[in-house]
Amino acid sequence: MNLALSVVGGLTSRPAYWSPHRYAVYLSFMHAAARQVAASGSWPSDASPDLLEYTLFTTTWQASG
Repeated sequence: MNLALSVVGGLTSRPAYWSPHRYAVYLSFMHAAARQVAASGSWPSDASPDLLEYTLFTTTWQASG
C-alpha cells in the first residue's frame, strides 16, 4: 500500500482510503511538527508544513555514528 500523499497545486490532498478524521489527525501532526522544528532554529520559520512533509518522505535517512 502506497502511503504517499499527492500534492496538487501546492495543497496536499488525502489518499482516497484515508478517512477525513485520519487525515485531520495527520495534518494536525504535520502542523505541530513544523512549528516545533521551526522553533529549534534549524528550520526556516516561514517554511510550510508541506515542505516538512516533502522532506520527510523524500530524504534518504542515514544512521548516525
